[in-house]
Amino acid sequence: MIRRTLRGAEALARSLAAARTRPDRAAWVACTVAAVAGARFAEPAARALAAPWNPAAAVASIEQQRVPRTPSLLGVGAFALGQAVYAARLLRVGARPDVPVALACAAATAVGAYSARGTGLAPAALVGGAASTVTTALANDPALRNGAPASEGISHGANLGFAAEGLRLAVNAAFRRPQVCVVSALCTATGLVGQLLLADGLRG
Repeated sequence: MIRRTLRGAEALARSLAAARTRPDRAAWVACTVAAVAGARFAEPAARALAAPWNPAAAVASIEQQRVPRTPSLLGVGAFALGQAVYAARLLRVGARPDVPVALACAAATAVGAYSARGTGLAPAALVGGAASTVTTALANDPALRNGAPASEGISHGANLGFAAEGLRLAVNAAFRRPQVCVVSALCTATGLVGQLLLADGLRG
């Protein structure tokens, strides 16, 4: 566990270090910082900064900001599409679902949906949680970890993405200002870092 965590941290450090030589990665870092700050200070326009790197996730995030306590077909659909793309890429590289991870994520999804039953967000939580569960279970296939730092980031990226959706549900269903801005910023940072690790790991 400790070794895997350290390898995940190494994968993140390498991904961020690329900003010194890659203009696109430097732009990603700048936009991520701005997006997190925007979430912290409740600036909805900041969500659009993630659009060039993951349009589906950006649409989902913007919709969740626009109608935080009302299910959005566009937002849920965009999120599910983004997860389907990740799952398809994982399947192409031979990933198989990790059953214990799948069961844990499914249980967490069920708990989240049940806790949101009085808010109208339960259906969205079920659909989003199911989509994220598939990606996370595939990303945690031990066969994907070939010793390269980037490959170690695949599972960590998916896990962070799943955690971010749990935080987002908490933001939309439970928290109120000023706590909502702090948790929203944490959610944004967690999700964007998770996407970076997952994408870099799949890119190899």
